[in-house]
Amino acid sequence: MQRTSPISKNSDITNFLMYGVFFSCAFRDLRFVSFLAPQDLFLLAAFIPLYAELSPGVKKRKLNFLLILGLFFFLIFALVSFVVSKNPADSVFNFLKVYVAFGILPAAIWIFVKRIEDVYLLFWAYVLGVLASCAFSQFLHLGSGSGRSSGLSGHAVFFGMLTSTAIVICLALDYRTFWTGLLGLIIIGFASVSLALSASSTGLVNVALSLPVILIMNALSRNFLRTLIFWIIPIVLGIISWNSNVFAFTKSRFLLSLNPQTGFSTNNIAGTSTIDSRIYSVKFGWERIKDSIIFGHGLDAAGRVTSIDLEPHNFFILAWQTGGLLFLALSLYFLYISLKYILGFIRYRFTLGIVVSLVTWIGLMTEPLIYERSVLAPFFLVCISAHIDRKKANEF
Repeated sequence: MQRTSPISKNSDITNFLMYGVFFSCAFRDLRFVSFLAPQDLFLLAAFIPLYAELSPGVKKRKLNFLLILGLFFFLIFALVSFVVSKNPADSVFNFLKVYVAFGILPAAIWIFVKRIEDVYLLFWAYVLGVLASCAFSQFLHLGSGSGRSSGLSGHAVFFGMLTSTAIVICLALDYRTFWTGLLGLIIIGFASVSLALSASSTGLVNVALSLPVILIMNALSRNFLRTLIFWIIPIVLGIISWNSNVFAFTKSRFLLSLNPQTGFSTNNIAGTSTIDSRIYSVKFGWERIKDSIIFGHGLDAAGRVTSIDLEPHNFFILAWQTGGLLFLALSLYFLYISLKYILGFIRYRFTLGIVVSLVTWIGLMTEPLIYERSVLAPFFLVCISAHIDRKKANEF
């Protein structure tokens, strides 16, 4: 299916702003306004001219309907928040973030992307932003205070997601010149080291599960040389990291994550294995859900946490706990739509789409990332790219 567009080319200002959206994904903690990340500023600034450039027609009517429908659900959650939340203002603001993440962000990408080149350049903006964040963090030794590197994302969890996503994107991209290939290798190198320094179990799992997928897809396309070259860096860096004292904390944390404990201490959550902390966050999340099955507890800080002061590390449990049955239903619908796209990626052997979907959903199911625009942006981009001529889908 080929998507047609009444606009053949984006304006220079929208190009700059949309590249800024993806580049600034890695600069989540670098805020000029306390409640808005740089990505949000770029996104809101980009959406206005993008929407203004959109010609009247079926596409605009459909977009208006979806945005208004999303706004309707937001207003419902806002009203419920005033009843169930301990901090209604915080809950309403966070539901607004959900609307931006699942409404404004994909809408802006949908309007902007008209050609394969648009997708290609947005991915490059994303990985270059991660490269810049990695370089800054390694030069300035930025950390989260727990011995883990957080870059400019504000938290080691987000940094692990960003670096692992950049690694799999660079492994799956089809490089058009020698120099872009060399740049891709440099990004993989910096991101691999930064991922190890972040000690993110989710990020490590993302890469570990994506590598076999990329290997299989490259084998099917008989591209063995590319596979060999691009696997060398993460494998060699992984071996060095495993045997280096610099990454001793990462090694010990990863080994702990593979050794679930029989008990769980609410007084020593930091010392609990990664698997245990996730299992118990979901268990105590379910206990919290049973206190308010229909309406949830709101998306404020008190509504998100469980009795052990952990947010449920699961997209659906967190949605149900905070927004009740309606938010759960919407999250399940998002899963349904996602699966339709993922099956299409597999059918058309769209490697980039498969691995980006994989790392996104691993993150959603193992971390509290319910409205993180920086995590969702690459996934929305590969999904929207499927509406371009599928015969050209693997050009990037």
